[in-house]
Amino acid sequence: MALPLFVRRRLLVAWDVASWLLAFLMFAWMRYKDSLTHEQWVSGVVYTAIAILLQAVAGLVTQSYLGRSPVGSFAEASFLGVSVGLIAVGLGTAFMLVYPGFPRGLALAIPALALTLMAAGRWMFRLVFRNELRRGTNERALSAVVYGAGDAGHQVARLVDMSAEAPYR
Repeated sequence: MALPLFVRRRLLVAWDVASWLLAFLMFAWMRYKDSLTHEQWVSGVVYTAIAILLQAVAGLVTQSYLGRSPVGSFAEASFLGVSVGLIAVGLGTAFMLVYPGFPRGLALAIPALALTLMAAGRWMFRLVFRNELRRGTNERALSAVVYGAGDAGHQVARLVDMSAEAPYR
């Protein structure tokens, strides 16, 4: 499946937005069912909307959504964990102080569930687009290991993988 890079990046932003929304709806339904008051629903929706906005701004400011690191990499996973953690602590504390009736369970569970959904989406993204990166079709190519070359070795291995008739794989 060949999609332009900007489309893939927009899909990640859309998935992160959907992850926050799904996390809120799933947790509110599973935990509270019909027991949330109208005021608690409104505060939960506002909490989720602000969390989405903060996530998008953080991703754009740190250039995570612009391709700073490969999708699903350790660097990207670290960014996701830190950004969701900061949003959870900061926004959760603010909402508990401003809205006395705000359910603490929402502030604790929604970020964890959203992070899990974001990570699962990136895992699926890598599964779908992984084969696109490996284009070599040379059946007689020799297996090779690039060892101890750091970033340069990674670049050489990627060039070999992208080549149509590379003598190595």
